Amino acid sequence: MDHLNAIVLSVLISAALFSAYHHIDFFSGRLNAVDPFDITEFAFRTIAGIYFAILYAIQGFGITAGTHSFYNIIAVIISAGFFHR
Repeated sequence: MDHLNAIVLSVLISAALFSAYHHIDFFSGRLNAVDPFDITEFAFRTIAGIYFAILYAIQGFGITAGTHSFYNIIAVIISAGFFHR
């Protein structure tokens, strides 16, 4: 396998694992009952994983972790504003 194909395969596998991790309950190690598997969410998280892998390669861990944290904060604020009235 040449270098470019290895990079693309690594990004795709890490993105899919990133997405799958979000569907697993941390304490039991089983699928999360609160957030059941949904192909649309899996695809969205896989695309986010691709973005984070590219960002990590360009900027490093700190920027990538900060970006993920900022997204989580914005998602919670939006969810609280729209769904908890």
